[in-house]
Amino acid sequence: MKKTKADLDALIPAICALMEEATPEYGESYWYMDEDGRYSQSDDYAYNGIAYEEDGWLIEVGYRCCASYDDEGNTKDQWGELTGINASWYDDDTDELTEFSEEETEDLWKALEEYV
Repeated sequence: MKKTKADLDALIPAICALMEEATPEYGESYWYMDEDGRYSQSDDYAYNGIAYEEDGWLIEVGYRCCASYDDEGNTKDQWGELTGINASWYDDDTDELTEFSEEETEDLWKALEEYV
């Protein structure tokens, strides 16, 4: 039996819970002076990901995080953004793979944005 967008959307709470439990790594944001003597900010993001694998589902979520620190190394600010979602469902009985498009994962994307 083929899975639909409604089936995928029903998993949003479980995937959001995984994201909430994740402990991401953070890259570092820093200021530097360019060749013209102007200060610019550079963000070296750390890339992270979670995966939901259950009952034939494979949903992979990629995101990146960055933080700025004070002189003592304490976090001043942190931020992140989603970089991609791959969602599929494999039916063992029929050997059929259902892959979900970017449009079909929009509701999941919107739900996960508050966690990065």
